[in-house]
Amino acid sequence: MTATAAVGLMAIFVGELANILFLSMLGDVDIVAAVGYASTVLFLLLSVGIGTAIAASALIAPAIGAGDLVYAKRLSASTHVFAVGFAAVSGTIVWIFVPQMIALLGATGRTHALATGYLRILIPFMTLMSLGMCASAVLRAVGDAQRSMNVTLVGAFVNVALDPLFIFVFKLGINGAAWATNISRIAVA
Repeated sequence: MTATAAVGLMAIFVGELANILFLSMLGDVDIVAAVGYASTVLFLLLSVGIGTAIAASALIAPAIGAGDLVYAKRLSASTHVFAVGFAAVSGTIVWIFVPQMIALLGATGRTHALATGYLRILIPFMTLMSLGMCASAVLRAVGDAQRSMNVTLVGAFVNVALDPLFIFVFKLGINGAAWATNISRIAVA
């Protein structure tokens, strides 16, 4: 359970690493810096998803252990709704204040504009990531460690596969990396 949880959690960050790796191949320092600044803000929102996933596991596993599957199903539905709702509210707040947050981190000029645009594309899809992470936690709560890990591995594979296509073939640059990440979040959900 621990190994698959660790691999699954690391897979979430593989997408960000892939974005930075492929975008660095463009040779544009402003783009790489923008993704670096944006990653700090994304980690905040990702932490919201991780927190709600932990809460889902902590609530659902005891109900399953007690044999109360009806209660476990209600808890599962409730935690999914809470995860999406909380991610939507926190994401909306962050989306509104993205320019200020990026400025607080020290970004200026073109880097600030690129980071802001990148985050404005990514943030609306964080609710899907929270939903997928919550679903993964429920799978872990019922003892299905392999499928729980596969949820986030699929997202990582999709992101790594689509990044070069969107960045280099379609020539979308940083926006292509953002859309590849969003599609990977759809896959996770």
